[in-house]
Amino acid sequence: MKKLLFSVLASFVAIAASAELPDISKSVFEKGDRLVNFSIGVGSMSAPSLVFVPGVGNNYVNFGSNSSATFDQHFGMEWCVFDGWIDNRASLGFGFSVDNSAFGKFQEYMVGEYNYRYALMTYSTIGGGNRKGWSVSEYKQREGYGTTFAHVKQDNLAFLATCSFHFQFIDKLDTYATLGFGFAVNFRSYDYYNAQGFEQKDFSGEYLRFSYNDYDHVNWITGSGGTGASFAMSSLVGARYYFQDNLAAKIELGMIGGAITGYGNSAGIFSIGVTYKL
Repeated sequence: MKKLLFSVLASFVAIAASAELPDISKSVFEKGDRLVNFSIGVGSMSAPSLVFVPGVGNNYVNFGSNSSATFDQHFGMEWCVFDGWIDNRASLGFGFSVDNSAFGKFQEYMVGEYNYRYALMTYSTIGGGNRKGWSVSEYKQREGYGTTFAHVKQDNLAFLATCSFHFQFIDKLDTYATLGFGFAVNFRSYDYYNAQGFEQKDFSGEYLRFSYNDYDHVNWITGSGGTGASFAMSSLVGARYYFQDNLAAKIELGMIGGAITGYGNSAGIFSIGVTYKL
């Protein structure tokens, strides 16, 4: 994706240097301009298709492509800080974006360990008198390992600082290439199946009660884990056309707010939206 971005920048410069471009009556992105961007689009989320499984067969489970489409929403702002380059057609902007990739799905194999105590409750005389009631008589220890397959749903929310190179070929059309870096928050939920090694039990008798659930105390030692943070970036090309002085429609293609994680990498690929110039 970086190669694509640099190729586009080089193409802008080469076209400007070698081609006879039509005159423009007004620059659409000048120093001091401030842009507010909204867009929606589609993207892709992918996870490792081969997952290591300790002690099972050849130690790997193949999930095939293990990827899905996402629905993406994007918001950002940009300020023009330099202009007047290349026959007054090129300018440079800095800003930020907030990008959400939703409804990504993948599968994985997870190994977890548990080590906890649970209480045994007995119905007996309390305090040496005649009153009877439930009280903790002792604690039991449970420890061990369990395994499970999981359907994982993931949403990624990326926060990026961006830099964009703009070049204007014709009136009212702003073409640009953007590079951004930041971090993402990854939200995951799990639907477990084919679990082994985990137990859950609730017992209530006349004189004895206890309850335990290994899932409530598991520490996953392999797998993608729960909600966490990761590196994020964007590398995209786009164009916006001003059908009014302060209002434009825009389209973007590339890595739009991508979250780079060990599991469930995601990125917007295509988006459409509007830009309002303050």
